[in-house]
Amino acid sequence: MAPGDKNAGRDEAAYRLNLGESQAEALRKQGVRSGEKRGKSYEPSSLRLPNPHEEDQLEKAATADSRG
Repeated sequence: MAPGDKNAGRDEAAYRLNLGESQAEALRKQGVRSGEKRGKSYEPSSLRLPNPHEEDQLEKAATADSRG
């Protein structure tokens, strides 16, 4: 798998789970339907980026954890 290969993750998952394409697609659709029932969306536009305050908290948590 090439480092820039867009399908690398998908190919690795297929290899590790030993799933065929039709089985993987059925599971993906099942997951999407499950999310829709719960009001979740998996579209790129549905992702929320942290606001500046949340970013600060995340950075502080990361540095506190690395200090030991």
